[in-house]
Amino acid sequence: MEIIVAEHAGYCFGVKKAILKAQDIIKDGKNAFTLGPIIHNKQVVDRLSQDGVRPANLWDIDAGNLIVRTHGVPPDLIDYALQKGLKVIDATCPFVKRVHNIVERLSKDGDLTIIIGDPQHPEVRGIKGWAKGDVMIIDSPERADNFL
Repeated sequence: MEIIVAEHAGYCFGVKKAILKAQDIIKDGKNAFTLGPIIHNKQVVDRLSQDGVRPANLWDIDAGNLIVRTHGVPPDLIDYALQKGLKVIDATCPFVKRVHNIVERLSKDGDLTIIIGDPQHPEVRGIKGWAKGDVMIIDSPERADNFL
């Protein structure tokens, strides 16, 4: 049997960047926490956890390094972490961060922001947090079609 690896196999650059940030902390002999799994890959999350980078709840962390997962988080969580004295390392995917910036800029006058996605997914929750006005989350293609 011949096995052919796709030209673009492996992590996207946002995930690769986040993993490298986590590995840098480990190399420095430090432990760190992430708000939920840093990426959607159980094997990687388990390996990082064994090396000292563990998913945790922000309210349970009293000191140390906090890596913002690739999905991003709302700004109020970052502010809270900084107020607690945590060192925040932002590993948000640059594409996701771009969406945060767009939502923040376009909603600054209080306009409605519409997000299409799973309201429980951390990326959608993060995006929602950057909106300055009302937010509507549409959770299915059918609902999106009906909305338009």
